[in-house]
Amino acid sequence: MRIPLNKTLTARVFERVKTVDPQYHVYDFGVEHATGGIDSIAAGGSFHSAKRAYDSWTSKCQEEAAPAVEAPSTKVAQPAPAKAKAAEAEFSDDDEVIDD
Repeated sequence: MRIPLNKTLTARVFERVKTVDPQYHVYDFGVEHATGGIDSIAAGGSFHSAKRAYDSWTSKCQEEAAPAVEAPSTKVAQPAPAKAKAAEAEFSDDDEVIDD
């Protein structure tokens, strides 16, 4: 990031510093001169607890933001049962009614 009104300095903020051990994360803060020289302070660490807390927080946020998706049904469609034959009337209008 170039510093306003200064053509010879560039600000260095959170510049990643390569390390031999990937467990450690080191960043430097400072200024870089046009000649290539750097004035900075480096800070770093493994940040295990902070990374774990961040990962937990982001996964929780993603779960809350994701729409609820139902699992696909594994049921197989069964054919509809055949309609039962309508029961025939025991009596018809033509039958004789006997009154006692």
